[in-house]
Amino acid sequence: MGWKSVKEYYRITHDVAVYPEKGICIGSPYIHDIIVISMATGAIVRRWGGPHRDPISRYLAEMDADPAKLAELVAQQDTFERSIPVYTYEGADIVECFCEELGWPNVTHDGRMMYENTFSADRDQVVKWALRNARASVEAWGDQLQDAKRRFDEVVGHQEEARHRLAVFGAMDAEIAKRRPARVIKALGQRISNLGDMHIPVSRRTMKVLLDTLGLGDWDPGCDDVREVDALALDILRELAERAIKA
Repeated sequence: MGWKSVKEYYRITHDVAVYPEKGICIGSPYIHDIIVISMATGAIVRRWGGPHRDPISRYLAEMDADPAKLAELVAQQDTFERSIPVYTYEGADIVECFCEELGWPNVTHDGRMMYENTFSADRDQVVKWALRNARASVEAWGDQLQDAKRRFDEVVGHQEEARHRLAVFGAMDAEIAKRRPARVIKALGQRISNLGDMHIPVSRRTMKVLLDTLGLGDWDPGCDDVREVDALALDILRELAERAIKA
């Protein structure tokens, strides 16, 4: 990687470091990624803010004037005058790096900014920092776990309350459905009585209630939603259905 080549060629006085998820970052202690250069393409992928003053404006102008040169610098291997061992922690590992000069805001050969309390030439000290960080992480995740458990219990409670409402209203609806055939058959008897001895128009819905009550199924598929039915035959069906309900 060519982070050092980039820094020296463009005479960069700002911090230059490599952040794997971003690329080569040029910035300050407050904004570390004012300029970001892709490690894969060597092209500028971020320009924070603007318009910029010197020296940021100069860096950008010189890089933009010859993009091929920038890409060449990013791709080339850096060389270092000294390789001082320095340690840091990453995950559950103590990592050995090398640098030309110890301490912040210097950078390791592989581009890591050596922040205080994370990098030291004393490996034992780094182990203590790593232990302290791990202990704090356990406590923080423990707090989050307790919050998650409380939230889980709350959600379970809401679900149980919803299930209770579902059962109550489901029972009410079942009772309504149970009474519906009796209401339909009663209303049908009133229609038959009012219309007298003739063919009576009956809806598919009413016929379905009658036939379902008698256990005979639906009428023929594909027929109209309303059918003319002989009043006497219809009254017989109604009577049989009424008896079936009372049985």
